[in-house]
Amino acid sequence: MTYVVWFEDFDRELAPGMGGKCAGLGEMTSSGLPVPPGFAVTTDAHRAASRSLRDQLNGLLAECESNAAAVARTSAAMRGLVEATPLTGDVRAAVAAAYAQLCRRCGMDDVPVAVRSSAAGEDAPGASFAGEYDSYLWVRGEADVLAAVRRCWAGLFTERAIAYRQRITASDDPVTMAVAVQRMVLAEVAGVAFTLNPRNGDRSQIAVDASWGFGEAVVSGEVTPDSYLVDKVMGEITRRSVADKAIEYRLTAEGRGIRRSVVPEDRRGVPCLRDEQLMRVARLARQAERHYGCPQDVEWAIEADPAGGDRVLLLQSRPETGWSRRPAGPVAGAAPSGHAGVVAALRPRPVRRSSARLRSPFEVATPSGAEGWEDLYTESSLFSPERRSYEEQVFWFQDAVHWPRPLPPWDATFFEYALATLSQYNTRHYMIPAARGVDYRILHGYAYLSPISVTDPAEVQARSTQFLERAGFYFSNWDELYTKWLAKVRELIGQIERTRFDPLPEKEEMTVITEGHGTGSGLAIVQNYRALLDLCLTLWMHHFEFLNLGYAAYLDFFGFCKQAFPDIPDQAVARMVAGIEVDLFRPDEELKKLARLAVELDIDAAFADPDPDRVDERLRGTPEGRRWLDRWSEVSEPWFNFSSGSGFYHCDHIWIEHREIPFGFVRDYAAKLRQGVDLARPLRRLRADRERITSEYAGLLPTDADRTAFEEKLGLARVVFPYVENHNFYVEHWANSAVWRKMRELGRLLVDSGFLAEENDVFYFRRNEIPDVLWDLYSSWAVGAPARGPGRWPAEIERRRRILHALGQQRPPPALGVPPERITEPFTIMLWGITDERIAQWLPSDDDGEQPGDLTGLAASPGVAEGPARVLSSPAQIDQVREGEILVAPITAPSWAPIFARIRAAVTDIGGIMSHAAIVCREYGLPAVTGAATATTRIRTGQLIRVDGGAGTVTLLDPAVSRTARPAPAPP
Repeated sequence: MTYVVWFEDFDRELAPGMGGKCAGLGEMTSSGLPVPPGFAVTTDAHRAASRSLRDQLNGLLAECESNAAAVARTSAAMRGLVEATPLTGDVRAAVAAAYAQLCRRCGMDDVPVAVRSSAAGEDAPGASFAGEYDSYLWVRGEADVLAAVRRCWAGLFTERAIAYRQRITASDDPVTMAVAVQRMVLAEVAGVAFTLNPRNGDRSQIAVDASWGFGEAVVSGEVTPDSYLVDKVMGEITRRSVADKAIEYRLTAEGRGIRRSVVPEDRRGVPCLRDEQLMRVARLARQAERHYGCPQDVEWAIEADPAGGDRVLLLQSRPETGWSRRPAGPVAGAAPSGHAGVVAALRPRPVRRSSARLRSPFEVATPSGAEGWEDLYTESSLFSPERRSYEEQVFWFQDAVHWPRPLPPWDATFFEYALATLSQYNTRHYMIPAARGVDYRILHGYAYLSPISVTDPAEVQARSTQFLERAGFYFSNWDELYTKWLAKVRELIGQIERTRFDPLPEKEEMTVITEGHGTGSGLAIVQNYRALLDLCLTLWMHHFEFLNLGYAAYLDFFGFCKQAFPDIPDQAVARMVAGIEVDLFRPDEELKKLARLAVELDIDAAFADPDPDRVDERLRGTPEGRRWLDRWSEVSEPWFNFSSGSGFYHCDHIWIEHREIPFGFVRDYAAKLRQGVDLARPLRRLRADRERITSEYAGLLPTDADRTAFEEKLGLARVVFPYVENHNFYVEHWANSAVWRKMRELGRLLVDSGFLAEENDVFYFRRNEIPDVLWDLYSSWAVGAPARGPGRWPAEIERRRRILHALGQQRPPPALGVPPERITEPFTIMLWGITDERIAQWLPSDDDGEQPGDLTGLAASPGVAEGPARVLSSPAQIDQVREGEILVAPITAPSWAPIFARIRAAVTDIGGIMSHAAIVCREYGLPAVTGAATATTRIRTGQLIRVDGGAGTVTLLDPAVSRTARPAPAPP
């Protein structure tokens, strides 16, 4: 007969005699999980100790069956009989000896222990009676331990246990009870962890509840605990809720039990777990799940470690019996497969208009000094009395992702071309089922958008059929069509670069006469400008040939993942899809190569000079320098046609034109190389991490059909998604750079002709004014008489410059009109970060002052980082960023990639999980929070902040830092 089994001596053959709880503790101990030491008093001990009482207990139990009213009286008699009967000598000796040995192990004369009932079958899969039996905490000394063991045995005869368990019989196999005797944990914090989300059954999450002191307050429900969700795969905190924890259980003053007490006011609202402690709890819960092969319900506690710090201990782990009992239905269900799944992802979602209203666009006052601003833009792009009834009833949001500053008149061309061509593809080319175009307006120089939905079911169905045919062709032939697209765009850029705006000659060349051209230079200059506009419109049509299809395939995969794992972080889905080697990151990679070459040639000291011309002169003076410049020439076209901003403003500096930018990055990279820093992107790790994430989420799916659907949707998303990243370089940066250069060439022509004071003044014309300007120039040249332009345009351009400056001094309303009750349109959420929470922040409030507390946004890139903030308002300030700072900006762009070698994290006011900032930060492994709305106004440069890119939060660690004035927007 075995009366005592130490947990570390657990063997599966011994499990039947240890009861469910003890067997679980033994199995956890033997598997290496951190369990407090202890032993099981086996069912053999119970049988031996209760053999003499069996007849009396059976007799009393028979009375209960015949007289239900006697249950309470009989229960008390039975428990009294068991508790009063001394243990037999050999059982007593075995338990006492084991307790004495435990005391020696723990270095205490009377180590406090928990004495817990461990009934046969308890904590088994499907068990529903966990907690039916008794536990006794903080028991000290041999006599008290022996008494507690008897009281656990007596727990078989409580009223609830009698009602629950079968009647004891005189058979050879009576109902028995094992007992766990385990060193007591002096818990500072304790709680429970489920290895799925008990709210929705999401098996990709670990739910943790925690409170101060011993776990009794959490288990009994006497306190609302702090609540957390941790993603198993990403290892990131995806939700946290800190409660007002009013009650805790602590050790009594005499140290022989625990008492219920009130938590001091200053600790109630304080998180009881640090993030690293939470992650240790989650990892241990995941270990338990992996060991047992099914979702677990884990009890845990944290106590001080004598060696320093603290340690997390598992007190119990049993199968979760709620969601685990439910049949695992397939996620895919009857959802269509293949390209039809993309159609389903784009179907409309019911949306009701909100009763709340934002400001009408007609109620926004013109900033002082900006009167007459409407003259800067085409009439069709403005809010107008003719459309007022429509414009006041829809929802408009400011597109600060792409156009965060007031638009110079000619720059508004790209805004109008982009939105018109995007809408054309949605509405007329691919027949997106639930979406037409995106309507657009300009108010006080700022860009506003309003997505137009299709809600009629019959129209949606008709469009779905056409979309499947049209988009399906592209999905099925993507690689071939994308290769053609690259060739088309490169040729288009070549045509832009070959466009010429030559000065009008004093006389035409003789060849015009001898070859019979029949035309002249005046025609060429007019035609070339019209051709440039046509090329720009063609460029934006090419831009949207693939883009929305790429997003549509991504949304199909995104929606499937959200259905399978409701709490999966958005950035986890993005990381499974994102490209590893894409052209978008090629400019930064070329800078790193140039830095390595500079170090190898020992010429990197030359880049300490901030003047690029002097750097160039010094390099040309040595063979090594000339070799470096040769390499620069080889890669600068096309890769350094990269804008320091979004590429949508003519004033954003282009690397190839402003060499101080790339030379400065080369200097910084070379310094890091000298320090032994490895600049290479960890492609192998990124690939391995992407495949690990994908494999683990796939492994959590319930059926083979779901795994097939997952792989199919992921496969399509990965095929199409590189375009979503690469188009930024080819269109927004390279092609747009070429357009800006050609327009400056035209500006120089107009400067030489007296129409303008400087070449950049050409961007203060509306695009449809320039044909008249050129006609004025042409006709005056043809006639040989003065043009009107030199006397008119310099003063008008100066007026427009002042207006644009005045517009930039006032923050625009973030949204206008009537918001929907809920934001469900996925592009709006993904690209622009427009969520229900953001709209709530924009709605009118009685309190217009500074909002207290921390900031929340979208979890764009995982990780946690702390450091001083560097608040920027425009790309022109990126040289201010210092090593170890956290970038805080309205928005970032891919061209900012080199500064990621300096920063620890990034926070943006605007942008969704697929914004440039989010994509770049994920690729460079930096924590990022996008769409934080007021980050640049509430955070000051130098302020210490913490960025949690997994939870989407920004914590202000020193809110008392004195406020400095918000930097004014950089002038266009």
